[in-house]
Order: sequence, then structure tokens, then C-alpha cells
Amino acid sequence: MIEGYSTPREFFSRKLIVLPHFLQNLLYIQSETDITNMQTSLNLSLARVIHVYGDHTRLLADTGMPPLQLNKYIHLAQLDFRLTITLTH
Repeated sequence: MIEGYSTPREFFSRKLIVLPHFLQNLLYIQSETDITNMQTSLNLSLARVIHVYGDHTRLLADTGMPPLQLNKYIHLAQLDFRLTITLTH
């Protein structure tokens, strides 16, 4: 069980609510500093909520949240694929 939550379901429902706010406009942010600041905010928020402090990379891995920079690359690749498919058909 995850500390601070009565059930794993409660934790993952919170993750489904919080994470989209960080990902919503990630594609449009061009500054690496802004992405780093957002990642720091996400890490601190997550650590504060589940009362686990330490290595943020391991914390993200344990909760199944990839880093925001990786998410941005995935979204850019998906956009490129959609544009390529759209333009060729």
C-alpha cells in the first residue's frame, strides 16, 4: 500500500487527476528551464503527497510517471507521425 493513501486505487486516481495538468501544454513549451521547473514542481508535489522523499527518478519510476522531457519527445513524435500520415494521404 502507498503511504498516505488508504488504497492503491486512491493513489492512481489522484495521479490521473494531477498528471494531465502538467502534460496539457507541454508540447508548446520551448524553454528547457520551464520544463525543468515544471518537473521540479511535479516531483515535490508527488513527494509531499505520498510522504516519500529522496531520489525523484526512482519515485517517478515507482509511480509509473515518465519524466516530462520524455513525455514532450513522445508527443512531438506522435505529432510528426500524424502530420506525415496526413500529408501523404
